[in-house]
Amino acid sequence: MASLDIGRAFRFTFDDANWVVKVLIGGVISLLSFFLIPIPLLVGYYLEVVEQTARGQDLPLPEWGDMGRLFRRGLTATVGYLAYTLPLVLFVCCLFLVMTMAGDNEGAAGAVGLLVLCFYCLMFLYAIFLAFWLPAATVRYLETGQLSGMFQFGTIWRFVQRNMGQYLAVILLYLGASVVATVVGTFTCGLLSPWASFWSYLVGGNLLGQYWRLHSPPADDLAAVVTTA
Repeated sequence: MASLDIGRAFRFTFDDANWVVKVLIGGVISLLSFFLIPIPLLVGYYLEVVEQTARGQDLPLPEWGDMGRLFRRGLTATVGYLAYTLPLVLFVCCLFLVMTMAGDNEGAAGAVGLLVLCFYCLMFLYAIFLAFWLPAATVRYLETGQLSGMFQFGTIWRFVQRNMGQYLAVILLYLGASVVATVVGTFTCGLLSPWASFWSYLVGGNLLGQYWRLHSPPADDLAAVVTTA
């Protein structure tokens, strides 16, 4: 069975003749994502990387020229991601309520502390679930071109099960790239953090695209399967 090309995922960004300009722009947008509005642009670019890699053409890196298209495409996926994070928002609200109760009732401090611990555990477990589930949900969105595709749980689960080992490797390797990006940001006092973070997105997108290509329709058929927004 074919395996992931891990080395390529980590280096392909720098094989593009214009990688400096493209990564520079991506890093600036990452920096501005603090204001939330540019986030769909980053998501849209990530989707392009995943799709191109799945077609077997991860180079050249996507262009930034049509930002309107990237934004529209990324916005739909971003809405899906936000929908998946709603339980986390609910956990945070419940946690805030419980901590408020603790301040008003010192006698129940023990019980309240236990509830706080339970909510922290639930939040942690759900965050792990999101890290595991969202990459596959992203692929399903690309396959259907519809927001509803991100919530076709049975189909998404079957995609994950095609090779659970490789799928977990995609997630863990992306986390590894994120750690590398964090280290680079730390050693540069945060100056290169946005650009290193953007590079880690590209690594994750390439890995996910490779998994999709290995366990879905052949690359030549993806043009007919993927619907562009």
